[in-house]
Amino acid sequence: MTPADHGRELIPRPEQTPDALRAALAVVAPGRLNEMQATKDDAFAKAVEWQSLSPVRSWVLTWAGSAA
Repeated sequence: MTPADHGRELIPRPEQTPDALRAALAVVAPGRLNEMQATKDDAFAKAVEWQSLSPVRSWVLTWAGSAA
């Protein structure tokens, strides 16, 4: 079901936190959970290495789009 089908989302738009995004993805695309975890690990490692939150912000935005 898509918004075009019935005018509503499959699930409510999740908060933009790792736990909320993971829970939403588990509903809409559970086969992508391992990919999500791998990219999360990479983003957090880059954030530490670069001393910047940019990789984490990018990760959240990417997965917010995928989990919605």
